[in-house]
Amino acid sequence: MMRRTSTLLALFAVLATAVPARAETVGIPGPFRGSAVTSRGAEATGQKPESKLFYTQDDVWWSVLGLAKNVTPGVYLFRLGATGWTPVLMLPGSDPWAKADTLYDAVTGGLLVTLRDNKPSTDTNPRQSMLYRLTYDGLGGWTISPDQTLITKANVETITVAKDTVGRIWVAYEQATRIKAGYLLPGAAAFKFQRVSETGVVSDDIAAVVAYGPGRIGVFWSDQASHRFLFASRADTAKLARTSFTIEEAFGPATGCPTTTSMACADDHVNIKAVGDTLYAVVKTSLNDAVPADPADPLIVVLKRTSTGWTPFEVSDVAANFTRPIVVVDPGADLLHVFANILGGDTYVWNAAASSPVFSGPLPWTTDDTYTLSNPTSTKQTVSSTTKTVVMTSTPGAPHRYWYNVA
Repeated sequence: MMRRTSTLLALFAVLATAVPARAETVGIPGPFRGSAVTSRGAEATGQKPESKLFYTQDDVWWSVLGLAKNVTPGVYLFRLGATGWTPVLMLPGSDPWAKADTLYDAVTGGLLVTLRDNKPSTDTNPRQSMLYRLTYDGLGGWTISPDQTLITKANVETITVAKDTVGRIWVAYEQATRIKAGYLLPGAAAFKFQRVSETGVVSDDIAAVVAYGPGRIGVFWSDQASHRFLFASRADTAKLARTSFTIEEAFGPATGCPTTTSMACADDHVNIKAVGDTLYAVVKTSLNDAVPADPADPLIVVLKRTSTGWTPFEVSDVAANFTRPIVVVDPGADLLHVFANILGGDTYVWNAAASSPVFSGPLPWTTDDTYTLSNPTSTKQTVSSTTKTVVMTSTPGAPHRYWYNVA
């Protein structure tokens, strides 16, 4: 017992010195959202794989977020202007607690939005996660398709959306310890689903779908049962069958983990972005759960996939104790930005060259002396000095407010 106590005390001492000092208020307060937004589905800007922001071809930023204060409660499309975020329209039939993932096509002006509903079904308000379609006119106006498509009635932790080169819309999520990928054919009324994972994961695991090029769809997921992150990919032209997916390990025994301390290489923290045929996935491990934990073990890791496979790059270690990371890519400047919140605290950013990542940071992104500002979310799109980078966070509870920053 004495040895275990001294080990823990040493770890706590390292943690105390590794955590950045709390900054004064950094970032910009956004709209007050109302408590109903977090009444189901937890964090207002969660969950990790989902991208709730995008920008249009006129370099205007938009977000799709719940709102239940001073308006009809629902999920709204917000526009970012000089004075902050303004709700423009409500997605019809949406509940304020539903959580979005977005995919914008600057060529067509088409916007796909999945709304994940985690409320228990009732006779008057059944639980339904839906796909919405909108079109931008390039001048600030939107039209909404009158038809929404049911994705699932299950209680799923995340849903993400992508579109392949032949026009199929794809979604991915974990259900009943299986990773599922669904596709919607052009003009079809319902998704068809296929199981991607060959073995069962745990109910806490999550997945993300991504289109990358040329002409491929991938599904990235955490597998805490086998302590790995896995990736399944298929060609858009391949036959629509489960066997069309090729599965590979992104992070695990074959790619630099486990460490000498622990084999807990996976946690349910996944965010993935594509730049052509290169993928960048940022993940959180569970190496902080080892007893005793090694403060030098990697906790936040970027996994880069090229034609030669996956390569891990450490962002932050166990001692720093960060969580819920997302990645944003600026290929023109050869930059990766990783945003994460300190456990129980505010949101910070690290930066690195995308070509050969060595991360510097963390720097405060949204912090406040009074409130916790966490759960970062941004866009699937690449960014540039013209578009800027916008990342939204939120207070987990009162005062039920969104916060953001622009750089």
